[in-house]
Amino acid sequence: GHPLGMSGARITVWYEEEDKNNRKVDVPYIGIVKSCDPREGLYVQFESYEDQEMLITNEDDWRWGSHSGGRKPPERSFQR
Repeated sequence: GHPLGMSGARITVWYEEEDKNNRKVDVPYIGIVKSCDPREGLYVQFESYEDQEMLITNEDDWRWGSHSGGRKPPERSFQR
């Protein structure tokens, strides 16, 4: 199997954004893994941005599967 899981897997990435009160909140974005590069990271296509792929690395807060809510995931590594 592939070390980084399979393309087509669902992934959630949390991005820090500011709400209307200028407080920092973590907003989850759910996408599909399109491809992965062991040196670079995961190329993800988000549901709201279907015309572009984003590169996700271990610098990002992400987790396998579909998650909602603004809490950051506890684990943020490529290991299973």
